[in-house]
Amino acid sequence: MNWISYFAKRLTVLVFVLFAFFLSISSAFCADDATNKALEELDKALGSQEKNAQPPAEVPRPSAKAPQATAPAKPAKTPQAAERSFSGSEKILFKLQSDAAVINMPSQDTVFRITTPTKITKIWTYHYNQGKGAEPGTIGLRDVNSGQVLGEWPAIGTQRMLDPTPGAKWPTSSDGPPFLYWAVTPRIVLNPGKYEVLDADAATWSQNAEMGGRGCAWVYGTPAD
Repeated sequence: MNWISYFAKRLTVLVFVLFAFFLSISSAFCADDATNKALEELDKALGSQEKNAQPPAEVPRPSAKAPQATAPAKPAKTPQAAERSFSGSEKILFKLQSDAAVINMPSQDTVFRITTPTKITKIWTYHYNQGKGAEPGTIGLRDVNSGQVLGEWPAIGTQRMLDPTPGAKWPTSSDGPPFLYWAVTPRIVLNPGKYEVLDADAATWSQNAEMGGRGCAWVYGTPAD
């Protein structure tokens, strides 16, 4: 009977061990199910929070472009005092010359007329004097109506004829002798009227019958505003 008792005890122990083993496995599965359920609940909670969460407000970024500098307003120009100006192209106002032989000493006044305010820019006179010319003196203008001498300007003397083209530049110094041509640049403004050309050396100023006994001269000018 002892061996029967021995096997009975061993069988009891084996049953207990198996029962304990199955019990631990069952607990493990239950724990896994609980864990999985807890994780599922956590995922749902996080998903709900993400859905209800508001997107963060965008922070404005500074512009990549540098601010453009604004040019300061230009100050208004201060009105300038009105100045007398001269407009228009230079032209020949009076031309008295001859290709014929000339003699000295005009017998008649050399007079020209203007009908509008004019700036006298240039005057030249001719002093052939048998080819010897004459030392430059002055050339002047006189108002025929009033008899007033309006000015006398020192002349330069040249041995060649000056460029007669209106607007041409004339020399500012003499190049003789002989000084056959005398030239001045008065730049005087004259009102409409008659004016006489005055030459400081009438004794050598050229004239002839073709010119009516008047001294050879050219007068240039521009309109005056």
